[in-house]
Amino acid sequence: MSSDAFFVVVRVNGADRATTFDSATQLKTTLSVADLASAGTLKLSVFTATPGGGTSAELNFTVGNPAPTLTSLNPATATAGSTAFTLTVNGTGFVAGTVVAAMFVMTGSEALARPKYVNVANATYPDLAKKVGTDGKLTCALCHPEKDKKIRNNFGAAVAGKLEKKNETDEAKIKDALTKAEGEKSATEGKTFGDLIKAGELPGTNEPAK
Repeated sequence: MSSDAFFVVVRVNGADRATTFDSATQLKTTLSVADLASAGTLKLSVFTATPGGGTSAELNFTVGNPAPTLTSLNPATATAGSTAFTLTVNGTGFVAGTVVAAMFVMTGSEALARPKYVNVANATYPDLAKKVGTDGKLTCALCHPEKDKKIRNNFGAAVAGKLEKKNETDEAKIKDALTKAEGEKSATEGKTFGDLIKAGELPGTNEPAK
Protein backbone atom coordinates (compact mmCIF):
# COMPACT_ATOMS: atom_id res chain seq x y z
CA MET A 1 0.00 0.00 0.00
CA SER A 2 1.16 3.55 -0.69
CA SER A 3 1.51 5.98 2.20
CA ASP A 4 -0.80 8.36 0.38
CA ALA A 5 -3.90 6.63 1.80
CA PHE A 6 -2.63 6.88 5.33
CA PHE A 7 -0.91 10.28 5.23
CA VAL A 8 2.27 8.83 6.71
CA VAL A 9 5.73 9.33 5.27
CA VAL A 10 9.34 8.51 6.13
CA ARG A 11 11.66 11.50 6.17
CA VAL A 12 15.42 11.34 5.60
CA ASN A 13 17.27 14.39 6.89
CA GLY A 14 13.93 16.17 6.98
CA ALA A 15 12.97 15.39 3.36
CA ASP A 16 9.91 13.31 2.51
CA ARG A 17 10.62 9.98 0.85
CA ALA A 18 8.35 7.63 -1.08
CA THR A 19 7.02 5.32 1.61
CA THR A 20 5.36 1.92 1.57
CA PHE A 21 2.94 1.11 4.40
CA ASP A 22 3.25 -2.53 5.45
CA SER A 23 1.49 -2.36 8.80
CA ALA A 24 0.91 -0.14 11.81
CA THR A 25 4.39 -1.13 13.00
CA GLN A 26 6.34 -1.22 9.73
CA LEU A 27 7.08 1.18 6.88
CA LYS A 28 9.57 0.91 4.00
CA THR A 29 11.48 3.50 2.00
CA THR A 30 14.46 3.47 -0.33
CA LEU A 31 17.82 5.05 0.41
CA SER A 32 19.31 6.51 -2.77
CA VAL A 33 22.80 6.20 -4.19
CA ALA A 34 23.36 9.80 -3.11
CA ASP A 35 22.38 8.91 0.47
CA LEU A 36 25.07 6.23 0.55
CA ALA A 37 27.76 8.06 -1.44
CA SER A 38 29.89 8.94 1.57
CA ALA A 39 30.24 8.02 5.21
CA GLY A 40 28.07 9.94 7.62
CA THR A 41 24.82 9.89 9.57
CA LEU A 42 21.31 10.12 8.12
CA LYS A 43 18.48 11.40 10.35
CA LEU A 44 15.29 9.34 9.87
CA SER A 45 11.86 10.26 11.20
CA VAL A 46 8.21 9.53 10.40
CA PHE A 47 5.55 12.15 9.78
CA THR A 48 1.82 11.53 10.07
CA ALA A 49 -0.64 14.15 8.86
CA THR A 50 -3.43 15.71 10.91
CA PRO A 51 -5.83 15.32 12.53
CA GLY A 52 -3.57 14.28 15.35
CA GLY A 53 -0.36 12.95 13.84
CA GLY A 54 2.92 14.80 14.04
CA THR A 55 6.60 13.99 13.63
CA SER A 56 8.38 11.21 15.47
CA ALA A 57 11.71 11.50 17.23
CA GLU A 58 14.67 10.92 14.92
CA LEU A 59 16.81 7.81 14.72
CA ASN A 60 20.32 7.82 13.27
CA PHE A 61 21.25 5.65 10.29
CA THR A 62 25.02 5.32 9.99
CA VAL A 63 26.72 5.03 6.61
CA GLY A 64 30.16 3.58 7.32
CA ASN A 65 33.26 3.23 5.18
CA PRO A 66 34.31 -0.26 4.06
CA ALA A 67 37.33 -1.79 5.75
CA PRO A 68 40.33 -1.30 3.43
CA THR A 69 42.65 -4.13 2.44
CA LEU A 70 46.10 -3.95 0.87
CA THR A 71 47.19 -6.28 -1.92
CA SER A 72 50.47 -4.80 -3.16
CA LEU A 73 52.87 -1.85 -3.16
CA ASN A 74 54.71 -0.48 -6.18
CA PRO A 75 57.60 -0.25 -5.66
CA ALA A 76 57.79 -2.54 -2.65
CA THR A 77 61.31 -1.50 -1.59
CA ALA A 78 63.63 1.50 -1.66
CA THR A 79 67.22 2.23 -0.75
CA ALA A 80 67.97 4.31 2.34
CA GLY A 81 68.85 7.84 1.30
CA SER A 82 66.80 7.69 -1.90
CA THR A 83 65.07 10.79 -3.22
CA ALA A 84 61.31 11.17 -2.74
CA PHE A 85 59.07 9.18 -5.08
CA THR A 86 55.40 8.30 -5.58
CA LEU A 87 54.36 5.01 -3.99
CA THR A 88 51.35 3.24 -5.50
CA VAL A 89 49.20 1.40 -2.96
CA ASN A 90 46.87 -1.24 -4.41
CA GLY A 91 43.95 -2.86 -2.61
CA THR A 92 40.22 -2.70 -2.07
CA GLY A 93 37.75 -0.67 -0.03
CA PHE A 94 39.42 2.69 -0.65
CA VAL A 95 37.18 5.78 -0.57
CA ALA A 96 37.73 9.49 -1.14
CA GLY A 97 39.69 10.81 1.82
CA THR A 98 41.53 7.54 2.45
CA VAL A 99 45.06 8.19 3.69
CA VAL A 100 48.16 6.02 3.76
CA ALA A 101 49.87 5.64 7.12
CA ALA A 102 53.56 4.77 6.95
CA MET A 103 55.53 3.64 9.98
CA PHE A 104 59.29 3.52 10.18
CA VAL A 105 60.36 0.33 11.95
CA MET A 106 63.83 0.28 13.44
CA THR A 107 65.86 -2.83 13.89
CA GLY A 108 66.54 -3.94 17.45
CA SER A 109 70.05 -2.54 17.38
CA GLU A 110 68.84 0.81 16.00
CA ALA A 111 66.23 1.08 18.74
CA LEU A 112 68.92 0.51 21.36
CA ALA A 113 71.41 2.84 19.69
CA ARG A 114 69.14 5.88 19.31
CA PRO A 115 69.00 6.86 23.03
CA LYS A 116 72.70 6.04 23.43
CA TYR A 117 73.63 8.59 20.76
CA VAL A 118 71.44 11.26 22.34
CA ASN A 119 72.79 10.62 25.84
CA VAL A 120 76.42 10.71 24.72
CA ALA A 121 75.89 13.81 22.60
CA ASN A 122 74.39 15.71 25.54
CA ALA A 123 77.20 14.63 27.83
CA THR A 124 79.83 15.54 25.23
CA TYR A 125 78.37 18.90 24.18
CA PRO A 126 76.62 20.38 27.25
CA ASP A 127 77.18 24.00 26.17
CA LEU A 128 75.76 23.30 22.70
CA ALA A 129 72.76 21.57 24.30
CA LYS A 130 72.04 24.63 26.45
CA LYS A 131 72.31 26.98 23.47
CA VAL A 132 70.48 25.18 20.67
CA GLY A 133 68.85 22.17 22.31
CA THR A 134 65.19 21.60 23.01
CA ASP A 135 64.58 22.35 26.69
CA GLY A 136 68.35 22.33 27.09
CA LYS A 137 68.80 18.91 25.47
CA LEU A 138 70.23 17.94 22.11
CA THR A 139 67.92 15.80 20.00
CA CYS A 140 68.19 13.72 16.84
CA ALA A 141 68.56 17.02 14.93
CA LEU A 142 72.27 16.84 15.72
CA CYS A 143 72.75 14.01 13.22
CA HIS A 144 69.54 14.01 11.18
CA PRO A 145 67.49 16.49 9.12
CA GLU A 146 64.43 17.69 11.02
CA LYS A 147 62.08 16.40 8.32
CA ASP A 148 63.41 12.84 8.24
CA LYS A 149 65.03 11.08 11.18
CA LYS A 150 65.73 7.98 9.08
CA ILE A 151 68.38 9.83 7.05
CA ARG A 152 71.65 11.27 8.37
CA ASN A 153 72.82 14.80 7.69
CA ASN A 154 76.48 15.47 6.86
CA PHE A 155 77.58 15.41 10.51
CA GLY A 156 75.61 12.23 11.17
CA ALA A 157 77.26 10.62 8.15
CA ALA A 158 80.69 11.66 9.41
CA VAL A 159 79.98 10.14 12.83
CA ALA A 160 78.65 6.93 11.29
CA GLY A 161 81.81 6.67 9.23
CA LYS A 162 83.87 6.61 12.41
CA LEU A 163 81.74 4.01 14.19
CA GLU A 164 81.50 0.36 13.33
CA LYS A 165 77.98 -1.05 13.42
CA LYS A 166 78.95 -3.53 16.12
CA ASN A 167 79.86 -0.59 18.38
CA GLU A 168 76.73 1.52 17.85
CA THR A 169 75.48 0.90 21.41
CA ASP A 170 78.91 1.36 23.03
CA GLU A 171 78.86 4.83 24.60
CA ALA A 172 82.65 5.12 24.73
CA LYS A 173 82.90 4.25 21.03
CA ILE A 174 80.10 6.70 20.19
CA LYS A 175 81.92 9.50 22.04
CA ASP A 176 85.13 8.63 20.21
CA ALA A 177 83.30 8.75 16.86
CA LEU A 178 81.81 12.16 17.70
CA THR A 179 85.23 13.52 18.64
CA LYS A 180 86.85 12.21 15.47
CA ALA A 181 84.04 13.59 13.30
CA GLU A 182 84.63 17.08 14.73
CA GLY A 183 87.81 17.32 12.68
CA GLU A 184 86.07 16.88 9.34
CA LYS A 185 85.02 19.76 7.07
CA SER A 186 81.51 21.08 7.50
CA ALA A 187 79.27 22.64 4.86
CA THR A 188 80.43 26.06 6.06
CA GLU A 189 83.48 27.10 4.08
CA GLY A 190 86.68 27.01 6.11
CA LYS A 191 84.96 25.50 9.15
CA THR A 192 85.11 22.03 10.62
CA PHE A 193 82.23 20.44 12.48
CA GLY A 194 84.17 21.09 15.66
CA ASP A 195 84.49 24.80 14.85
CA LEU A 196 80.72 25.10 14.54
CA ILE A 197 80.12 23.21 17.78
CA LYS A 198 82.53 25.53 19.62
CA ALA A 199 80.65 28.49 18.15
CA GLY A 200 77.41 27.14 19.57
CA GLU A 201 75.95 26.04 16.25
CA LEU A 202 74.55 22.69 15.17
CA PRO A 203 77.36 21.19 13.06
CA GLY A 204 75.19 19.40 10.51
CA THR A 205 72.94 20.80 7.82
CA ASN A 206 69.18 20.28 7.78
CA GLU A 207 69.50 18.22 4.62
CA PRO A 208 70.43 14.60 3.88
CA ALA A 209 74.14 13.95 3.54
CA LYS A 210 75.37 14.02 -0.06
